[in-house]
Amino acid sequence: MKLTIFDTAHGFCSYIIADNHNVMLIDCGHDVENGFAPSVWLSNNGCSGIERFIVGNYDEDHLADLQNIRELGVASLQRNKSLTSAQLREIKEKSGPISEAMKSMLEMIDQYVGPVAPAIDFGQIETTALCN
Repeated sequence: MKLTIFDTAHGFCSYIIADNHNVMLIDCGHDVENGFAPSVWLSNNGCSGIERFIVGNYDEDHLADLQNIRELGVASLQRNKSLTSAQLREIKEKSGPISEAMKSMLEMIDQYVGPVAPAIDFGQIETTALCN
């Protein structure tokens, strides 16, 4: 297993690759000042798809590169399911226009609704999600 935590200035992004080469990506923030974008890094380092995308925070600085990440291919989404896309949209619209990254997240919430079958194998890696 390999864990990489990227310097995204303010947001967050980390990449986990299991021994069987399946990939988890936690958030997809980027660093505009240094030109870092996780989608570019992943593409340049042989990643041809993401088996699990984990959203830890629904803020822009954690989702900034989501449109490009989706182009790589995302098999499954792990998120806090206590919010519907309509509820999240309403919350985000209170602070201004919805960003392209948030539009992409809202689409994913509506599209990724069922369990992945067959389940994706991450070897010895186990995840636990606790949501408010």
